[in-house]
Amino acid sequence: MADRQYSSTAFSDGTDRMRHATLLPSLLLAGCALGAKDSGLATATIDTLPGGVIHVTNTGPTAWADTSGWRLVLEREIVPEEGSPGEIGNPRGLAVGGDGTIYLLQEGPATIKAYAPDGTWLRNIGRDGDGPGEFRSGMFGILRDTLFVQDPNNSRLTTFTTAGEFVAAHRSQCCWWTSNFPVFDDGTIGIIGPIPEGEGGAYYMTRTDGTAADTITFANTPMDPEGSWTITRKTGTSRSMMAMSIPLRPSTASAWFPIRQRVVGRTSEYALSILSTADDTLRRFTAPASAITITETQRDSIFDAVIEGVQADWRDAVREVAKKSQIPTTWPAWSGVAVDRAARIWVARPGERGEVTTLDVFTPDGVLLGSVPAPAPGILRGTWTRDRVYLRDETEEGLPRIRVFRIDTTRAR
Repeated sequence: MADRQYSSTAFSDGTDRMRHATLLPSLLLAGCALGAKDSGLATATIDTLPGGVIHVTNTGPTAWADTSGWRLVLEREIVPEEGSPGEIGNPRGLAVGGDGTIYLLQEGPATIKAYAPDGTWLRNIGRDGDGPGEFRSGMFGILRDTLFVQDPNNSRLTTFTTAGEFVAAHRSQCCWWTSNFPVFDDGTIGIIGPIPEGEGGAYYMTRTDGTAADTITFANTPMDPEGSWTITRKTGTSRSMMAMSIPLRPSTASAWFPIRQRVVGRTSEYALSILSTADDTLRRFTAPASAITITETQRDSIFDAVIEGVQADWRDAVREVAKKSQIPTTWPAWSGVAVDRAARIWVARPGERGEVTTLDVFTPDGVLLGSVPAPAPGILRGTWTRDRVYLRDETEEGLPRIRVFRIDTTRAR
């Protein structure tokens, strides 16, 4: 089986598209060995398993030791003045154009705010409502020069040009929401929804004209009763129920590559797999991870955050069921994963600063380059481009903001 490596090509429309080059495994091994000349660096072992799956074993970083290499450097903070045209209301999604323009979907009222790379407000796009060029809420993204809002509640995909012109509204999938809303280099977006018959759901690989190019089904994964809290709330004669995962129990995390492949793993062990759209395993990579104790102070903070994170009318019901003693006393091997537009894999590692203390950086082939200090706990939720991460969060005063971090690769030796 031929091996794969990814490279990036810049196109005039500002997108990064992945192309495949066929390389012999021996060439990849030679490339991994380059960093081993430096003291303290390792060489990844790459084997082909029966059935053709590539297995990458990392015993340590191959490009820089400790956190002495790459950095995520805060480049700017965008906090528009209250009452100004660029004021951020209730942000729900963020996308970045090839020219660095930042687009922010907000609710109350619903609109898309466009900002220049330096943070200057440019224009609002679309408005709150149900008519042409209007939307209520939804999942948001950009595909080349087209902005789109997928509104599951109204089963509608609405598109605009990046200049702000309404393009069209098309019927789309109903009712399902996700924070992992992928956009692919083949001109499709992954909209999830129910399948017509049976249980489970599907990713509908949808073009911006509303047509589905492909359908990828997946089975519903029942929540582990031993790893979750089932909360029941009574209001008068009615009862409501919800299930919550117990923090830091083993879970599955995944992220999409721009070429429709997916990286996925269980946080209980430091082993991740790269899957095809048919869920065939193409590559598996591992790295060392030692057990790290969660301090009592950290467990208290995690438990309090769970209570504060639910709606106020659910908190008493959660307190009746949730127990801090059920939170593990050691951190998982890793806690989350993201893929940037250059197809590099960023895996969050816990430590003294909490669940996201450092980020391990892997090549698209699963070779560990080194570790980077995590600049913010929510960094994996940011929008990752080829050279920057755009994170929407809040200031200490509670004001919405956008922080832009540059991926600085100049320090690696």
